[in-house]
Amino acid sequence: MKLSILLCFIVATGTLAVISHEIDWLTNPAKRVAPSSVSDMNWEAVYAQALTETAKLTPPVSNIESIQAPIHPWFSAQVIYRDNNNQRTVCFFIPQQVSI
Repeated sequence: MKLSILLCFIVATGTLAVISHEIDWLTNPAKRVAPSSVSDMNWEAVYAQALTETAKLTPPVSNIESIQAPIHPWFSAQVIYRDNNNQRTVCFFIPQQVSI
C-alpha cells in the first residue's frame, strides 16, 4: 500500500512536470501567439525591443540575462533579466509586434 501511494505521487508529479509549459501557456495569455509568426522571428529586433522596454522601467535595467526562443510555434519569445533588487523577471515578446 505504501509503495502504491509513493508511485502514484511520482506519476502525478511527473505528469505535471511534463505538461508544465502547456499549463503556463493556458494560464498566461502573454505567452500565446499565432503559430505562423514564430518561424520568421527577427532576433535582433527582439533584443533591441527588450533593451528599450527594460530602459523604461524605474529604475532602468540594462542587464538582460537571456533571450529564449519559443519551445513551440504558439509560444512567445521570453526575455529574462534581473532588476536592481536582484529579482528575476520574465518579459514575453510577440514576434508580430517586434520590428526595428
